[in-house]
Amino acid sequence: MDTSLPLRYQEEVPAPLWLGTILLIALLAMVVALITPAFDNEAGWSLYVWYFPLMLLAAALVALAFVSFRRMRIEVSDAVVRVSFGVLRKSLPLETIRGCEVKRYNWIVYGGWGVRFALGGRRAWSMPGVPGGVEFTVAEGTRVRRYFLSSRYPDLLAAAVEGR
Repeated sequence: MDTSLPLRYQEEVPAPLWLGTILLIALLAMVVALITPAFDNEAGWSLYVWYFPLMLLAAALVALAFVSFRRMRIEVSDAVVRVSFGVLRKSLPLETIRGCEVKRYNWIVYGGWGVRFALGGRRAWSMPGVPGGVEFTVAEGTRVRRYFLSSRYPDLLAAAVEGR
């Protein structure tokens, strides 16, 4: 993230331990699934033509997800609110923010956790296990969207944005 402007607020929202554990178990299961057919003499090498590359790709994707999405970062400077979640990034210029409100995250509205797109121009950048956050009302051209950002300290995040 750009560090040219001094930060008013900075937070890292880590993924819960249980999520990392599940991803590691899935990765381990995929490694076992890659090795197991090598001991099956009846399957032969024809199985490896499609099975091995697909399982290797799946294991690589799980490893990438584990490394990339283990924390969400939020930064507020004098000009912008930035959020990054793995390789995904979003910037909300402060002049486009029309309001912010501390709220509890309703995963049903957004259909789960992570980077979510819901009806009515709603967007969420949420982390499982973090019950609260801040919902920003943002003017994007002729549209008004609502962005929810999970935060362990939603009051501090809202105060940093409101203290323009």
